[in-house]
Amino acid sequence: MEFEILPLNMSVASVWLLTPDYRGLRHHLEERGYTVKGPEVERRPDLVATKGTIEVHSNAERRTLGVRGQTSTKDLIDAYMELMNINFDILGVDTANIIFHEFLGDFTVSTGADPMHVLATANKEVKVIHRIGEIFGIQASASAIRVVSVSKGSSPTSAKWFNMTIEPLYVSFHKRYHISIVHRDTISDPLVEMLKHLETRLKQVIKVVEQEAGS
Repeated sequence: MEFEILPLNMSVASVWLLTPDYRGLRHHLEERGYTVKGPEVERRPDLVATKGTIEVHSNAERRTLGVRGQTSTKDLIDAYMELMNINFDILGVDTANIIFHEFLGDFTVSTGADPMHVLATANKEVKVIHRIGEIFGIQASASAIRVVSVSKGSSPTSAKWFNMTIEPLYVSFHKRYHISIVHRDTISDPLVEMLKHLETRLKQVIKVVEQEAGS
């Protein structure tokens, strides 16, 4: 299987009970080679610092703090762990102050298969789709797969949540998949482990979908 993955957007952030120490954070980020001043930082209220392709961002109203990037999962992990290290080990933040950590990611994936055909075929036995199609007088199949966590206490508004959507990237629907992931947890370790092996897991996911479709 030819497999090419391209990150469109990736971010890891934490949601806090009390507002982060932005002044102390900027000081220690600057010591580590981050840019904390200048036109770009001043122009964007959400931007705390930048370093290479990584941006440290925040939202004071939502009390969030995190990193985002578009190129390297490894760089994203390293930057987030560095950010947490500054907060916990240097600034002395109590871990109980963080409600949860959350990864958001959008990716395109190409394998040489036709995503529109693959997803429609993989979903062709879903009876409710055919019944909906009958209502509108069309031959119908689902063109997307959405997977969510259903464990007890898990919901879109809870501190533990997983949501992954696989669909064609509609601007090039015969060539590329679009995968969106939300993974939220009360501790960072599961997120770090997922990010370390993200490309492998996405390969496994697409392989399962294409096998189901007989591609």
